[in-house]
Amino acid sequence: MRHLILAFFLSVSLAFSAAAQNAPQTLQAPDLEAQIADPDETLGVSESDTQAEPLAEVPAPPPAPEEPAGTEGYKNVANLQGLNKVTARISAIEAPLGHAVQFGNLEILVQKCWQAPPTERPENAALVEIWDRKPNEVPQSVYRGWMFSSSPSLAGLEHPVYDIVVLSCEQKDLPTDQ
Repeated sequence: MRHLILAFFLSVSLAFSAAAQNAPQTLQAPDLEAQIADPDETLGVSESDTQAEPLAEVPAPPPAPEEPAGTEGYKNVANLQGLNKVTARISAIEAPLGHAVQFGNLEILVQKCWQAPPTERPENAALVEIWDRKPNEVPQSVYRGWMFSSSPSLAGLEHPVYDIVVLSCEQKDLPTDQ
């Protein structure tokens, strides 16, 4: 590879010198294999320069608090905000996982809610299903997917009357169903 780079620069410098002299010249790349026996020797690189030195050991970070495997950051309650575009009223919605909650004609079911660790950029994400339940009509699924608190418009509900956004995820002690 070094041979090719040297040949290129040599041919470019010859072209510039020929153009400067205004003399027509035929340019040919020199045979560098014949001129250079050891490319490392001509560049002043010794064998000791190319060997890596071992890195110093870095102490391991302290262990994180124990959470059940596979549940890091997952919470059991999603805090949502609903906007009625007609009346311009904003409502806070607390949606426990797996329990449908009503907001106007919408029925909201949160399946998962994730919160980033405090050491990372603030982010909350909720896996949400939303149905539009109009009177005397079959319920229609209007949204199914992840919503993100940092970018509500990234994957948001498109509804003519309502907007729903994720605010946060929390871990709460919920009453058990009997």
